[in-house]
Amino acid sequence: MTEAVRNVDLLSREEIAALIDELEQARREEASPGRLSGLATSGRDASLPHRILRGTLDRFAVEQARILSSRFQHPIEVRLLGLDELKAVELAEHLLPYERLVEFGSADTTSADAGLLMIARPLLFAWMRIAFGAPRERRTDPLPDRPPTPIEVRFLLRTAEEIVARIGAFALPPVDRAVRGLVEPRQVRESRFPRRLVASFDVSGFEEIGRIRVVFPRSLEPRQSDPGIRTRPIDSGLEREVLEMPVSVTARLGAAELALARLADLEVGSLIPLETDPEGLVALTVGGIPRFRGVRGQVGTRLAVQVMQPDLAEEE
Repeated sequence: MTEAVRNVDLLSREEIAALIDELEQARREEASPGRLSGLATSGRDASLPHRILRGTLDRFAVEQARILSSRFQHPIEVRLLGLDELKAVELAEHLLPYERLVEFGSADTTSADAGLLMIARPLLFAWMRIAFGAPRERRTDPLPDRPPTPIEVRFLLRTAEEIVARIGAFALPPVDRAVRGLVEPRQVRESRFPRRLVASFDVSGFEEIGRIRVVFPRSLEPRQSDPGIRTRPIDSGLEREVLEMPVSVTARLGAAELALARLADLEVGSLIPLETDPEGLVALTVGGIPRFRGVRGQVGTRLAVQVMQPDLAEEE
């Protein structure tokens, strides 16, 4: 045995046992279905509730951009940057001295469980100038070093009401949350709330790119699993990839058979009667194959279908 090998420090039995215990504890925590999964933004390791939340926020961003672009007759882009877990002190680091956050929540929640909406001050001023009819141009003026005026407060609250209502309409199921007032940076620092889930959006198309942040109430944070659903850990990397692969789902409202001559006569405004399900159900197909039946509905401003039953004919 060489001198180098004799000088290597070996682990004791107690140290080896401690390492094994830590490994088992890590495995149990990874497979635990009841804990919050944190930020899981990589996609591969994201929990299903967080992926659903990200999908909701992506849809909100697209709708918010569409509405702002139509309102100001200029391309506005809203893009979800990601989800983070921040403490109060970490969130306060992003705030300017005269910045104001908007508190929102339901009527029966306390301030400790309320959500917060932050529109970066440079973005708010650019948004407000364009909304009030100022010409769209790159501004180099410094931000005013003063508290917000009553007009600026009203504009912030009105804008926050639209955003909060729109996010709630896109949630599944939809939630009703109302704006409750303003919060100063000092109050955020002093609140000392534990880590909270924060969604960050980039907004471009105004005079400069700005950011919107939404701090979710604890009551609205997604859980790792539904207590009524029994889940099992996914051990295979291939199985995980297959289960997370997106598929296209098509809602088929009805069908019709037309003679070729009738088809050639179709023009804008022509009506085609459709043969629909006798019970009024809509067929949901995956890859052209019927899989489920549901009823038509609406979530916010979007059409939706609620799944009512599997397509038994296809199963047979």
